[in-house]
Amino acid sequence: MPSRLDGEGPLFKQFQREVMQKIVSGQLVPGDRLEPEAELVKIYGLSRQTIGKALTGLADQGILERNKRAGTVVARGFREHIAMPARDISQEVMERGGMYEYQIEDVSIHTNGEGQLHWTDLPEGTRFLQVEALHCTDNIAAQFERRLINLDVLPEAEHQTFTDSPPGQWMLRNAKWTWIRKRIFAVNATPRLASLLQVPIGAACVVLERRLFRGEQAVSMVYLSYPGDRFALDGDLGLAASEHPKEILGLPQNS
Repeated sequence: MPSRLDGEGPLFKQFQREVMQKIVSGQLVPGDRLEPEAELVKIYGLSRQTIGKALTGLADQGILERNKRAGTVVARGFREHIAMPARDISQEVMERGGMYEYQIEDVSIHTNGEGQLHWTDLPEGTRFLQVEALHCTDNIAAQFERRLINLDVLPEAEHQTFTDSPPGQWMLRNAKWTWIRKRIFAVNATPRLASLLQVPIGAACVVLERRLFRGEQAVSMVYLSYPGDRFALDGDLGLAASEHPKEILGLPQNS
């Protein structure tokens, strides 16, 4: 019996999501060889053309490497292709000639240690701003951003609505920092994240985490969530499992 895909959208996209799910969850690691195309056709009940189109697309992104003799393998440079973007997504999209737009989902102030939101880099009682934004390119959801800003360091952020420019651009203009901590991990899309990114519930998503510090003081923390089959980024960052998978959703760690 053929393996079941998620049933959402074109078949080649469904198969790409299946491959990405295995990669970002660690079932496939750099250097691992995928089954031959003829075997994948039997496993998934897809045409040879559909399988080939999906694998070629992932190879074009640097996720896979294809060789007639060696077959298709997970790229050994995979980690260098899914790293923290150095610039704001709006700059990247416009430089590629795409159409960029964003919408603010939430701007709210919280006190660390109260309620469900907890920022581990800040002392309890510190006030911080939470901003959530959905970024789109060519009318397709490309990135969901959840950003926390320390109001002790950037008090001017308290009255920002981010309607004139996206949060990332505002941070580039206003935030001063001395070092950065970053990592990448995988999650399955919750109902809310699936709705925002227009993917099936449970689909593999790549999350890029970036924490800015000024000395020992936390400036900001941002989670950038991407659909697993829609990203192609440059840089250098290790792949790791989430230490606090619920943190991205603003849920208590012990729930």
